[in-house]
Amino acid sequence: MKTNQVDQAASFLAPQFVSLHTDGIVRNKTGEVALIRNLHMKNYHLTNFKFSTSGDIIIVTYQDKGSEQIDNQSIDSKPAGRMAVLQKQGNQWLIVAYANLDQIK
Repeated sequence: MKTNQVDQAASFLAPQFVSLHTDGIVRNKTGEVALIRNLHMKNYHLTNFKFSTSGDIIIVTYQDKGSEQIDNQSIDSKPAGRMAVLQKQGNQWLIVAYANLDQIK
């Protein structure tokens, strides 16, 4: 996303994808791709990864301290939680759900 490779980022999202951000908007894959197109990510620093699995599902939580915009508004500069739920679909692991707890300024 930092290098604006939107199609590549979209390829990791399942058709059933859903996300939730602190702007309160629940997005499907189409909505998330539109958000990614206008993300304006400048940098990121990912830490504190934790993983759990259940069958064909992987749940990943981590912290991100980054600089980006969501809906043309900057996010807080403090580290914030993120969660991704991936499911194996065919031969590929795809993100089916994502939560971004970054506060929008």
